[in-house]
Amino acid sequence: MCTNIIIDRDIASKKFMKFNEYADKRLKEFIEQKYFKVIYSNSGSQWKKEITGKWKERLISWQDQGLAILKRDNLSHSIKELQKSDDLKSKDFHILALAQITDTNFLYTDDDNLKKDFKNKEIMKKGETKLYPFKSKKQAIDSFLNKNKCPNKI
Repeated sequence: MCTNIIIDRDIASKKFMKFNEYADKRLKEFIEQKYFKVIYSNSGSQWKKEITGKWKERLISWQDQGLAILKRDNLSHSIKELQKSDDLKSKDFHILALAQITDTNFLYTDDDNLKKDFKNKEIMKKGETKLYPFKSKKQAIDSFLNKNKCPNKI
């Protein structure tokens, strides 16, 4: 199965969209070379309140190029189920619900609590989840991207 990725809005707007650092440039290259697809949703208030400006433009552009998938399903049921959990460390219900609904197991975030939730098998109830190692050395980043990319471009 090819890799889908969810990029947390906070890191997208504060870091990723600048493409200044090696990890961000490389991930962008792999997305644009069709080795990964970005998964996002415009369901609910997150789209209106949180996803704005250049990040929103980039997502729409990538979707038009077949590099991103807009998940139009309503996430509210999954979000409500997650909100009942006592195990959650973060309040990023929409990201976790999107990952569950789309079987996305690859996340780019700098939110420590979201990382814990994403790695928690009781919450995610799926196979291995992976966090993009953007703070790692170049060799580790390249190794991670090459190991997890879709072998046949999407």
